[in-house]
Amino acid sequence: MSDFMEVQVTEKDIECGKRWSRTECPIAIAITRVIKELLPEDDNIVLVRKKTVRIEERVIAKDGKVWAWRLIKLPIKAQEFVYKFDRKQKVGPMTLELEI
Repeated sequence: MSDFMEVQVTEKDIECGKRWSRTECPIAIAITRVIKELLPEDDNIVLVRKKTVRIEERVIAKDGKVWAWRLIKLPIKAQEFVYKFDRKQKVGPMTLELEI
């Protein structure tokens, strides 16, 4: 059985988002907001690509910091959002369910 993370991409995320940015596009901003609620460490990183999201999480090992990461497939509607946003086409707020 899979777990899901619900992500709300808001109008503010769209206004603040940067085109062609893996870490500052609207989807990355929205996922980062959810991740910060779940994992309060400040140094988690969200990278949005064409078809996937990479979430890098800091894991503290006995000998110091270690980075763990997971790759999550973006739903088709999110892939289309990224494509349109990067090309200055109209996009609007949406809700995503990401399988984690």
